[in-house]
Amino acid sequence: MSHSAQSHQAGLIFTDDSDVTVEQLLEPVNSVLRAFGQQGETMQVDFDQAAIASQTMLVELQIFDAPEADPDTLRVLSSGPRTHLSASSRQALENPTFWVHVSVSETAYDDRRHPETAKAMLAEIVHRLIAETCAPFVQWLDRETVLTSARFQSAFTPISMRNTDATALHHPMHPARVQHPETATMASQPVRAAVASEIFPEIQSETSHLDARFDALRAELKARRQNTWVGTDPAGVTGRTLSSDDELRDVFRADIELDEEDDPKKLEHRVATYTVNATVALINPPVAGALLAYNMIKGEDFRISTHALTLSAVFAAVGTGATQVMAETLALLPI
Repeated sequence: MSHSAQSHQAGLIFTDDSDVTVEQLLEPVNSVLRAFGQQGETMQVDFDQAAIASQTMLVELQIFDAPEADPDTLRVLSSGPRTHLSASSRQALENPTFWVHVSVSETAYDDRRHPETAKAMLAEIVHRLIAETCAPFVQWLDRETVLTSARFQSAFTPISMRNTDATALHHPMHPARVQHPETATMASQPVRAAVASEIFPEIQSETSHLDARFDALRAELKARRQNTWVGTDPAGVTGRTLSSDDELRDVFRADIELDEEDDPKKLEHRVATYTVNATVALINPPVAGALLAYNMIKGEDFRISTHALTLSAVFAAVGTGATQVMAETLALLPI
């Protein structure tokens, strides 16, 4: 069965004045080639382009101004409302500062290699170049497919972040042998843990510390449950105070209790109560004085205040001179 060599391309779109050089892009590409068990060799390096060849792949890089240097970009912009570009992606295409073009092509056939190897390698390279250059947008495969870098990076997990114990022979996309005998001895290289440690050294160095910490906490918890704990309290359990536990509980509390001064409903209640009290003072000052003393000592009682306002208005309308009687009645309230 005939096999056609696979070739895929992508691009990084920049909209700022970032300074990206070809030399800056070489090491991320070589790291991805090593992750795929390939040994990259730089074939060509110019000020704006480079080519890196391995046993079975060819990676080409080019930096150029956009969109004038890329007629396909102008075609995307002229597609009008039919394009599926988002507003931010269209903005990136309309106002780019420069463009990094990346292509991955197969140079040797292997019947055991996964047909999507070239595309997977391109995705890994773009992922690493985003981390290296902080490119905000990615053009992926199709010239009309432009998306943000964050959305592209969230679409898959790079090989460098997966389990590094697997060897190249067990990797479904790694070539086991090649067509040309002169390069067959270079085809299979295991994906060693050193590669991942080179990419993420801080993660590799912290693993043992986290394991030791977890083991100590688990042993302490078991001993405390059995009332046999005689250690030095590495987890700091005996050193914890109630106040720190309360602070932690407050962090995860769903309904936060507001202070009286910060509660807007409480403040509105107080304002309404004293407003009624002031209205009573306009009608009947003696009653207002007794009502004010009651509210200040017993707390703002809006119900009592409205009753006092109603009675004051009624007695004022009747004109029976019951002002003193009402003041004496309020004075009898329990304070």
